[in-house]
Amino acid sequence: RENGFYFKYDGNFLDKFKANTNPFEFTFLITDLLDPDVFAADFSMDIFKLAKLNGFQLKVGVTSVFDFNTTEKNRVSSIDENLDKGNYRNIAYNGYTTALMVFSLPLEFVWDREFYRLTAFHEIAFLFDGQNDINNGFRFGWGDKIGAEMRFINIKDSGFLIGVSNAFLIQSSNFIINYFSSNYEIVRYRQYLDLGNDYLFYIMTGIALYAMNDNLQFHLDVSIPVNVNVFTARISTKLTVDRLFFPNAKNLPDLYIGVYFETGVNQYRVNTGENLTEDERKVYAYGVYAEYFIDSLTRDFRFSFELGFKYLGTKLGILIGVQRPQSIEFYDGSDYKRILNSRYSKYGEELQKFISLEAAFVL
Repeated sequence: RENGFYFKYDGNFLDKFKANTNPFEFTFLITDLLDPDVFAADFSMDIFKLAKLNGFQLKVGVTSVFDFNTTEKNRVSSIDENLDKGNYRNIAYNGYTTALMVFSLPLEFVWDREFYRLTAFHEIAFLFDGQNDINNGFRFGWGDKIGAEMRFINIKDSGFLIGVSNAFLIQSSNFIINYFSSNYEIVRYRQYLDLGNDYLFYIMTGIALYAMNDNLQFHLDVSIPVNVNVFTARISTKLTVDRLFFPNAKNLPDLYIGVYFETGVNQYRVNTGENLTEDERKVYAYGVYAEYFIDSLTRDFRFSFELGFKYLGTKLGILIGVQRPQSIEFYDGSDYKRILNSRYSKYGEELQKFISLEAAFVL
């Protein structure tokens, strides 16, 4: 059970209060007020709106995320090997263990034309990891992403239909792309131990469908490292409906729907284990019932479904999902061990199920 707090300011909507709008946005969140170790904040502005330049957008900003207890064990794991049975509340127990800080500088340029919309984006991020008992000294890493999306087929009263995006990413040592993904609090301990020693280069490609003036969106993105010996990729998809219309109904709340799925950077391979060496068997999942492929597709995955409504400045919603428990892979102090074949008989039982309730008030 967690009790998070989320705050957002968007100056573009001040005209609802008969005030002058401004192009500034600010977001702040704490994932759990009773266990306050992960904090995030974001600030951005549209420079071209300040200059009143129509047809263009140039949004710049800064994003920061802090984790002061990265080595906290997976307290919600459903498997005993990695279950933190102690009192994990930082205020009442052992305090903070790390000082992991990530800062990024996102930049986005949008050019709207009658037959297409071009969005170019760039973001550079920096990771700072203070000295602690695990890393044996201060660590620094960085990552960079540059790419663009082109949208085509402008439909009347709906907007552009199709978007195609491509990007190039570089990851230095002591850095992982998408480090703070949506399932971060489940994978953070193992991920922290896995902060890489090598540079990796990624190609990201994606396709998107838009409708109802962007109220309906579908996105599929695949990120593939190009300088590795085996095929690995990260898959991310989302389907969102920000406002579900009922043309013949009046005074009904706006319904919204979201479906999300993402994985880690996984190796995808079908193998029964017959051709694996003994060393490979220690590292990879294998078996006669395609457990290796199941492990590839679901490693660090998270799937969720969101449903709610917005009405008169009030937002109420519920999110339900499942995710892969970290403890199917655990660290024994010297090597990683996989617990797979003996557990696939009850794999469904050990998937972590979660539910989230959200109540928000919007002015």
